[in-house]
Parts: sequence; C-alpha cells; structure tokens
Amino acid sequence: MSSSPTSPVPESGLALRRDLLRADCSDCSGLCCVALAFDASADFPVAKPAGEPCSHLAADFRCGVHSRLRGLGYHGCIGYDCFGAGQVVTRAFAGTTWRAGAATADAVFRAFGSCTRLHEMLWYLVEADERSRDPELRAEADTLRRRVLSLRDRVLAEQVVTGQAEPPRSAAESIPAVFDAVRTLLIAVSAEIRAGYCADGTPTLDRAGADLAGRDLRRVGLVGANLRGALLVGADLRGCDLTATDLLGADLRGADLTDADLSRALFVTRTQVASALRRRTDRSQL
Repeated sequence: MSSSPTSPVPESGLALRRDLLRADCSDCSGLCCVALAFDASADFPVAKPAGEPCSHLAADFRCGVHSRLRGLGYHGCIGYDCFGAGQVVTRAFAGTTWRAGAATADAVFRAFGSCTRLHEMLWYLVEADERSRDPELRAEADTLRRRVLSLRDRVLAEQVVTGQAEPPRSAAESIPAVFDAVRTLLIAVSAEIRAGYCADGTPTLDRAGADLAGRDLRRVGLVGANLRGALLVGADLRGCDLTATDLLGADLRGADLTDADLSRALFVTRTQVASALRRRTDRSQL
C-alpha cells in the first residue's frame, strides 16, 4: 500500500463547491457495490452481505446492468448517494484497491464508510453557508467545514498507511462529536430561515419526528415547516410548496412528490428524493 495518502481533491474546491460532493462512479472502484450490505426487499431483488461484490460488478468496477437497474428491481442502487466519497477514497488508495487482499479491503471499506458520513455533513454545511444570512452562523459553518475536511483526511491517512486488520480508530472515533456540532448548527440555521416565513408572528408548522406516514398533506401549509426526521412514508405531497421546509433526515420512501416544489427545501438529499414515488422523474430541482 502507499506510504502516504494522495490529496483526493483540492480542499478549497471541496469546501466551496457542492458539485464536488456528487458521486463520480467513473472514478471509483465500485465501493458501494462491495462494501455495503442489502436485503432482498422492494429496493433489491436479492440479498448481499457487506464486503461481498455484487454479482453484476464487472472487472473494470462498472455495473454490468446499469441501464437496467430499475427493471431488475435495484431501486436502492438508483437512489444511493455516497456524496462523492467513493472517488475520494479510491484516489487516496492510489495504486491499490479492495481486490488486493482482506487487509486492504478492510481499510478501504472503513475509509469509505467514514468518508461517506463526513461528506454528507459537508453537503449540509455548504447549504447552511449558502442559505444563512447570520454572519456568526456562516462563520461557524465554515469552521465546521474545515474541521470535517481535516477529520476526513485523518481518516484516510490512518487507513491508507496501515492496511492492518485492526487499524487505528482515533479519527473515526471523533466523528460523533463533529456530527453533534454540525447538527446543532443546522438546527440554528433552520430556525433562522424558517422564522422568515412566519405570517404575523404565527409560528410555522413543527412536526419534527412525527409519524405522518400515508397522510394527505396537500392542504397543509408546509412553507417553513419543520419536518426534520418525520416519517413521511407514502405521504401525499402532490403540488406542495416545500420552500424552507426542513426535511433533514425525513423518510420520504414512497411519498408522492408529483409537482411538489423542492427547489428551496432545507437539507434534502438526492437519496431522499429518489426514494420517493414520483410520476415525473425530473431530478433537476436538486
């Protein structure tokens, strides 16, 4: 294995541009197709344990059935997003891949899991910086963004230079603390932005963590609503204006988002949208 990690992407670019947090499968060694486990379900036609390559993964790390994923029932693959972690980890392990042996595979998969979580934090922090008008909150977002980037590089360095069965965990153990700090900031940014949509001081809807599965929400005013972590499985959101609606961690599986306006929703990811049932599959809003 390489004795020193390569720089995956320019830090200044990653810190400022969300497009660098988008997956580039052409520059990845098929990590999600191997590292992740899945069960036979509505999202996958078969089960696969973590660490075992998908039967459709080709020798060149490409998906052999990419054009037929939907028809074959691999809906989970269509909606999955690593936030660009796959190509970053692959570049860091330049010259070797998970196919080099068990120790290498273990190090690569550990790095991939940690970096995916960290890149998701970066995705939210970029939005927090873009949407907030509070100088202090934006400064905190920038500080946390740098902290996440530094931690990501530590994670990569630890895994790249060891490749042992039990690599050091100091960097990985720091992730929960960073996650808590990011969560606190996002709550503050969400409150700031949603407060701007209060009519005559009337608070906007707050159903954070609520069970709204299967509910018809078309006549509910959702502009500026707090639906963070809400269960929206199968909910009817057709035509809803979701401007400034906090959807961080909301479960949108099977929700009908036909004609819903997600263009200014807060903290929504492509995976959430892809998991929803949409009559039109245009994902340009994100």
